[in-house]
Amino acid sequence: MVLNPNTVESTSQTTPDLTINTPRKKKLRHSIKRKNNKIYRMKMQLKPKKIKKSESTLKDELAQLPENVANFIREQIKLHSKKSHGRRYSPELKTMALSLYHASGKAYRILSKIFVLPNKASFKRYISKLPTVAGISEGILKAIQQKVQPMNEMEKICSLCIDEISLKNHLYYSVPDDIITGLEDFGNGVRSNKIATSALVLLIRSISGNWKQPIGYALVNGSCPTDFLDGLIREAIEKLDAIGLRVLVVMSDMGSNFYSLALHLGITPEKPWFTHKNKIYFLMFDPPHLIKCIRNNLMKYTFKFGKLVASWKDIEAFYNKDKSLQIRSAHKLTNKHIHPNNFNKMKVKYATQVLSNTVAASLCTYISLGVLPQTAMGTAHLILKFDSFFDSVNSSKLYSPKQIKKPITETSNHANFFKDMIDFIKSLQVFQGNTDVTAALVRPGRQPQTLVLGETDYREKEVSSSIVQQNAVAYFAGYLLKKCFTVHKCSLCKDATMSETADSANLLYCYYKNYNESTQSQGLILSSQHFLDFVLHLEDVFVQQFSAYNRSKLVGANLLKSLQSVSITFHSCPEFPMDYMLKLFLRMRIYYTIKFENRRLATPTKKGRKSRKYIKVSHL
Repeated sequence: MVLNPNTVESTSQTTPDLTINTPRKKKLRHSIKRKNNKIYRMKMQLKPKKIKKSESTLKDELAQLPENVANFIREQIKLHSKKSHGRRYSPELKTMALSLYHASGKAYRILSKIFVLPNKASFKRYISKLPTVAGISEGILKAIQQKVQPMNEMEKICSLCIDEISLKNHLYYSVPDDIITGLEDFGNGVRSNKIATSALVLLIRSISGNWKQPIGYALVNGSCPTDFLDGLIREAIEKLDAIGLRVLVVMSDMGSNFYSLALHLGITPEKPWFTHKNKIYFLMFDPPHLIKCIRNNLMKYTFKFGKLVASWKDIEAFYNKDKSLQIRSAHKLTNKHIHPNNFNKMKVKYATQVLSNTVAASLCTYISLGVLPQTAMGTAHLILKFDSFFDSVNSSKLYSPKQIKKPITETSNHANFFKDMIDFIKSLQVFQGNTDVTAALVRPGRQPQTLVLGETDYREKEVSSSIVQQNAVAYFAGYLLKKCFTVHKCSLCKDATMSETADSANLLYCYYKNYNESTQSQGLILSSQHFLDFVLHLEDVFVQQFSAYNRSKLVGANLLKSLQSVSITFHSCPEFPMDYMLKLFLRMRIYYTIKFENRRLATPTKKGRKSRKYIKVSHL
């Protein structure tokens, strides 16, 4: 009998079914399945332990890093596993990323390719939630209140610092808030139609603790009025006192408005404080600004005290001789110290490094060696006096090789030193040539010209009286109709508001604007005379009312009420989108008014360009 190889094995006549299903093989397969299940269960039990061990290892490694770096790495690990639309950034990461973006946009774009960082749209949403209203921010005060609760009483003693920064003249219409930003804004709804040229910022700084925080701002044109400054300071003191902080001193630079504030508050050398609700608050000028003021005046004038004379020419003569040496006695001095421009004058280091003990000692050495005349001794003496004076009010460490730079204590020599300095300053006489100008040094500086929105081109003759202007308005009216007919398709309204030909003098611009030479419009919508008259009336109302409402918080809402009172001079169906058309007209007119105003502000006169940089540093 011949065996079939497909049905039986070559060594036996048993079929494959019987061969693979023997009891022994069944038992082995069952054992293998049981072992595999056991392996799977053990893997499942081991998986969380591996994850836990991995997390523990990562936690141990991150514990060796600074907390902010460790938090950044943790968040990056979490964000890398999320899709771009599912990522949620912590406030700490947003704040850090925003600071980096402001420092360098190019560097931020490079780092965004390496790390998961918020994009520009995320920044806009984040910033939009921050309190940006002028005045003292209630939200910031609530946050400060939570932070200061665990502080001791010494850390709660703080100084209220006030300073002004120059701003680029620019206007912006915020549609969600319905307000024009860039105008003078004192907070609490007090606004004007003047263009803001600077911002007044209020900041509190702990005297013994290591914290500081801005609490509010105001947008002002030129210098801030004295009465407003007085009220703002008293308001800030009351609100800070209510959350547990104790303001001890008010600090500012030497701007003319702050000098006027000192006179307004009755500040004198004998009484350097003012009172508010039976409490005493000191008013001080910032020492860095004082030392810059001394340097600036020494560059312009000659100081005489006793039989000595101090002159900037002595410092120039010393620098010209010292800079030619290979090893210099005053190696930090550069041409920027001796001949600073307006921006160099803003840096404190250029003043403190000139009026320093090193320069005073070098002058004395050159005088002793006969390199400089004996008359330069007065300059060395003046520099040494003001260097010690600046050190006495600018100490930041417990220990210093200079005795006068140490903190003031009951046993220190500060009280006697201050008395000597008061007598020394009183003895100073300032001369310009042979003229004594000591009394003229406190004269207020020149203020920039006031810029006003809504006072130039908005109260001239009515728009409807100018045929040239009517042509531009006719083109604008056609655009309004085009937008209206995208949301409202009605043949009756089209017949009532549109013109088929451009044969009217009001439509000459539309005729020449059209690419086709025929009077039939191919792409432009030509408005009828009745609709054009209506838009001209809207324009007249806008021109008359804009300067009255541009300072208000609801500028768009107030202007819309005025436009809604204009009588309709064309026939239309009841469904015509009048409200839509008025809002579109209003938004475009506000936008273009601000756009053209910004163009005017961006192109100052030659005289304005010359004085713009001077104005920024005129308070030094």
